Amino acid sequence: MLSNGAVMRLTLLIAALALAPSAVPANPPVTAAADPVEALARAIVGAEPDPLKQTRLVVDWLNAHFTWNATDYAKRTVPELIAQRGGNCAEQMRVARAMLTSLGVKTRRMAEINLQPFSEQRGRDAAEQIARIGPRGSVFGAGYNDHRWLEVFDAATGEWVPADPTLGLVGLDQWVKARVGFGARPVHAIIPSRDMIVPVAVFAMEDEEGFTRVVDRSHHYLVDGFAAQHGGRVARDPEWARWQADIDEISPAALAAFRG
Repeated sequence: MLSNGAVMRLTLLIAALALAPSAVPANPPVTAAADPVEALARAIVGAEPDPLKQTRLVVDWLNAHFTWNATDYAKRTVPELIAQRGGNCAEQMRVARAMLTSLGVKTRRMAEINLQPFSEQRGRDAAEQIARIGPRGSVFGAGYNDHRWLEVFDAATGEWVPADPTLGLVGLDQWVKARVGFGARPVHAIIPSRDMIVPVAVFAMEDEEGFTRVVDRSHHYLVDGFAAQHGGRVARDPEWARWQADIDEISPAALAAFRG
């Protein structure tokens, strides 16, 4: 189970280590197709054949036309989410994934834990969830929260590329600048994005549901990507080794929380 003490330590460490709206209309002309989700996806991407550019178009459309809605634990289908033009991060991830899958783009689900400004209410909500569903409810707490997005497979490079429809991010460079950058962060102007101080654990799920087949991507994003973005500057900081050690320490606890 995750603890507020562990994430508070990482908050102090990150301090020490110191999109344009889519041009596609909200309701693009939809051609006839057996699957309405695919029809909408194809209307959004048009004749664009490149999977990464298709991803950019889908993410931009969702980011421009969907609102972020607080989690209410209701079960909704992808068509229902599209109809209401909104959802939490997990729901927006589901919509993006359904659209991209319909276009033949290979994706996988992502889950993270990120540090947040302290919130007594979120702490109380987490305590209620833990009492109701057990350790799985500890994926959020007074000083941290969970977030969901996607990775898209780039066949040209053989790499998995981040795609976050809630924050409007596609590509490692944009993701790192927005999520662990020291400068201005190009993120969506929603309250949750401003509250996401820094991720401390990142996982890719290779199964369709649950957390059975998981790839730990924390080091990829929060160590390698972080260091590369800042030109080795952070790697020379006295706190860098401790940052890496704490990421490695918190990752198993975060995964255990997701698995419940």
